Amino acid sequence: MIGFLKNGFAGLIIGQILAQIFANIKLAKNIIKNKTLLTSISFENMLVLAKKYINFPKYNMLHALLVNISSNLPIYLFTPFFGSAIVGKYSLAMMIVLAPMSIIATSTAKVYNQRLVELYNKKENTYIFSLNIIKALLKKILVPFIIFIVFAPQIFEIVFGEEWMDSGKYIQILSIYLILNVIVSIIAYIPSLLNLQSKAFKIAIIHFILLSIVLYFVSKNYDIYISLFVMCAINSLVLAYNFIWMTNALKVEN
Repeated sequence: MIGFLKNGFAGLIIGQILAQIFANIKLAKNIIKNKTLLTSISFENMLVLAKKYINFPKYNMLHALLVNISSNLPIYLFTPFFGSAIVGKYSLAMMIVLAPMSIIATSTAKVYNQRLVELYNKKENTYIFSLNIIKALLKKILVPFIIFIVFAPQIFEIVFGEEWMDSGKYIQILSIYLILNVIVSIIAYIPSLLNLQSKAFKIAIIHFILLSIVLYFVSKNYDIYISLFVMCAINSLVLAYNFIWMTNALKVEN
């Protein structure tokens, strides 16, 4: 409603803030009404839990911010070197592919996280469970994904026009990174479960620094295709390392 009454970014920001305020007021009322919950809360227990889970506020917020910046880094670097036309094609390509893949990854991750915590608390094998989830997902999406990648330029040409055919070529170059991104995003809760947020944050820092320096140099001296190849290589190596590290951490824990 605020968005209609007050046009522009200010209306959207005010509307979002008010929505969060009313949502939290409603949540607070529900908590206050729950007498059983209130009587089970003690200051001593809050301190114990705060110390136990200190890594969540200490690392997770900065980690999420850094990951978000890293994912948008190509747009920041490609714009001055290649121009808005190429950046537009890149943005469209990523939007078309990441939107459906994000839905699949998010829905799978919700189920995975809940079941992972249950198995972990019961001291059951979370490592085998995680591998089975990934295998089941790949069986469902790998074939359609490969078919889409093979014909991506033709699909973009038919749907958006001949001038957008390059977007399909960009997707072909980034295909390995895209599929790895889906896989790792599903199991991304593992560091939080095992209290390994510190290492996950350090990996994110190294990834950001490496990608920034290398992609800047390559974008400055080469064309968009070489830049995308380099970007795909760096992101894929980091994601592959994260997958191996996270799953091995579960294996050791088991």
